[in-house]
Amino acid sequence: MKLNKWEKMVQDVSATKYGGKMLEEYPAFNTKKLYAKGALLFSEFLQKPIDDLVEEYQANVKADRYKGAERWEEIFKDFDKFLQKRWKGSSIPTFHCGALALLNCNVPRSLKLSTKMPQAYPRKIPPTPIEELREIDSAVDERKRFFLRFLKDSGISISDAVRLNVGDLKIEGDWGYSALRREKEHVDYETFVGPDTIKILRIYLDVRRRRGELISNESPLFADHKGQRLNSNVVSEMFRRLSEKTGKKVSPHRLRKFFETYMALGIKHPIVLKYWMGHDVASTDIEGKYIIPPAPEQLKLYKESYHNIELTQTVNLAEIQKRQEILEKLQMKIMTGEDLDAEDKLNIQKYRIKLAAKTPKEYRQEREGAGAGIDDSLTEQFEQIAEDKLLEYLRNGWKIEHKLGNGDLIVKRS
Repeated sequence: MKLNKWEKMVQDVSATKYGGKMLEEYPAFNTKKLYAKGALLFSEFLQKPIDDLVEEYQANVKADRYKGAERWEEIFKDFDKFLQKRWKGSSIPTFHCGALALLNCNVPRSLKLSTKMPQAYPRKIPPTPIEELREIDSAVDERKRFFLRFLKDSGISISDAVRLNVGDLKIEGDWGYSALRREKEHVDYETFVGPDTIKILRIYLDVRRRRGELISNESPLFADHKGQRLNSNVVSEMFRRLSEKTGKKVSPHRLRKFFETYMALGIKHPIVLKYWMGHDVASTDIEGKYIIPPAPEQLKLYKESYHNIELTQTVNLAEIQKRQEILEKLQMKIMTGEDLDAEDKLNIQKYRIKLAAKTPKEYRQEREGAGAGIDDSLTEQFEQIAEDKLLEYLRNGWKIEHKLGNGDLIVKRS
């Protein structure tokens, strides 16, 4: 099995005498990979193998505890400058800690080094705009589309998402609910997903079944083409490649920011939004101990704000028909030379109607020539059709105007 870049770094550092001893003290893989990277960067900075630089430190502090410590404190100051030229945000103190752990895990307590931690300047990562998400959503296959929609609908971290199984998502109609535990903050929380996710989930699972996979409640939601669970690094890399392909910046973290930013436009209380994202609201906000309502009430709040994050918004056919009636009425007034009143002007603005600038005489000439009432080219014709009839309509010059939540399409005569 081919290792990804992080697994390869952990393997390389574990293969060294002192690097392996350091990593044994940190069982969590996320810590292992970051500390391994810090050790490798420290080795690159000093241009010495990991075992050699640890032995040099051991020799220095054993010969003279104070002079040795002073020398290596200065080395770490220069190492931090080296990191700042190549990295940003919380990576700098994390890699600093990894390099420091490499030394301190291989000496007695009395010879451990204390250094000043570099200050972190976290980057402000903006959300992917909803218009760009719609473009990306239309350019990917069912699997990536499910990953994108699930993360933007739920706002949960990728590390929590990849641990979910099919049975963890409880579905009622077009809405889904899941109770989770966020290991990073050791808190229990709840999250929801809407029609965007549920619709593509059914397609995504059907594709997996057609490939021969037996889907059960224990099957992972985030799976590769063989049905094996994906880890967070693989999914993040998938989004990185998607960014390169589309030219739009998208990542699991940007989708989490998207959820937070756009849901905040409609959510009534910010603490509920924090709770949905897995933040520890009970210990950081006094109100958080009391304000979180039961799951059914939370779902109502979620539904009220969902239109702010919805990619495939449904259309009210009655509204389309009403617009058509208003349009025909306006065209008739223009044909007969009747003046438009205030209500007509409001309807033009409300429904964004564009009227052809022709005189009543020109309309009469066209009507007489066609032997009919209003010329079809002057009106917008809509029909609601099932998806299996789409090809026939496209061949006859129609085009897709909207997609309804039940799978039907609203088509418009070209």
